[in-house]
Amino acid sequence: MVSQSLLENSKAARDPRQPVRESFVPSILGRQTERKVGHVGIASVREASLAERIEALMDSDQRILVFDSATMEDLQTIVGGVASLQKRVLWVGSAGLAQALAKELLPHLRPAATSGQRSFSSPDPVLIVAGSRNQITLEQVDQVVREGQAQLLSVPVDVLKGNGALERYIAEAVCVLKGKRNLAISVRQPSQEAMTREGDLSLKIAASLGQIASNVIRDSSLAGIILAGIILTGGDIAVQTCQRLGITSLQIRGQVAEGIPISLATERSLANVPIVTKAGGFGDRDVFLQAISMLNHKEEQPHG
Repeated sequence: MVSQSLLENSKAARDPRQPVRESFVPSILGRQTERKVGHVGIASVREASLAERIEALMDSDQRILVFDSATMEDLQTIVGGVASLQKRVLWVGSAGLAQALAKELLPHLRPAATSGQRSFSSPDPVLIVAGSRNQITLEQVDQVVREGQAQLLSVPVDVLKGNGALERYIAEAVCVLKGKRNLAISVRQPSQEAMTREGDLSLKIAASLGQIASNVIRDSSLAGIILAGIILTGGDIAVQTCQRLGITSLQIRGQVAEGIPISLATERSLANVPIVTKAGGFGDRDVFLQAISMLNHKEEQPHG
């Protein structure tokens, strides 16, 4: 389910590159692997014999298990049942599953002491790169621009397809950031339907936006511009940007909302610039406003 709709009825079904036209996750996984996929329904999750059910599936060589859940309590039950078997497990799931897992495995963990921390308001600009043409992302860009919290730089698709110079837009972006204004870089056209018709168009757009974003970040640094943070929307955009910046891994340090993490690059050159990554179809309409607010009110950690 996505926003109370079946996956096959959600916007994911119209994704230009990887449309998902089925809602039953075990079937989707079954087409991607030769391993047996097991399914534990909600009734089994809520039975006292959950651990035995899991063990029976594993004994029948079903090593990829998909669990139904509807509440946080269901997730906690699933984690407890699996953990009780003391097997090596690769957990795959949402932030809710991670929360349940942390509670099960680290019950005595306490937040780090906050003594010595202080909050400060950052006047530094935020760079948003919104490459996804998902309608949810378009509405989020519209909201942050309409609220006056970011200036929009809309790049024509012909430029992103290689029919124009990117340097003009890179220079314009750096100029906006130099003026301490938040900037949202987006694609002027086409619609998601047009991208679906032209198979590799979304890849070309992702590569070009990744090039623009990485060059803007580098040129901003050379110009002495300190970014409060970077928001990358669309998985391909995030990958392309990180690759071009030489970022090999990100350490999650928090979240704007469930499924929208705030991370820091492990590479020293960008170690102090928070990076927010968001899938195209994720988040409320005001998620960019939330992200900007969080990035502009960071906590300064004590040293030593």
